[in-house]
Amino acid sequence: MGTWLRDEEADIARKPTSRCQAAAEVLIRLPAWLADLVSSGAACGSNPNRDPKYVAAGTASAAATTSKLAFVAIWNPMAPRYGQQTYTATGF
Repeated sequence: MGTWLRDEEADIARKPTSRCQAAAEVLIRLPAWLADLVSSGAACGSNPNRDPKYVAAGTASAAATTSKLAFVAIWNPMAPRYGQQTYTATGF
């Protein structure tokens, strides 16, 4: 018995949690870096790439962007079939 979902639709159904987790990780890591910046007394304009929490936030941000791009690449073509809106990677 076949599934009523196309492969790309099934992919969206399987992966929403990982996509949300990638975005949420940025929201956790960035404040941790800012707390380090404040507690260290570092001047504005200091090199954030020396702080591992900033680097981790950048890595998480890149992963979130990749997930969002993957989502809209799958979602946007099928959304009109279901009367749903389309999105951009930065607009949802």
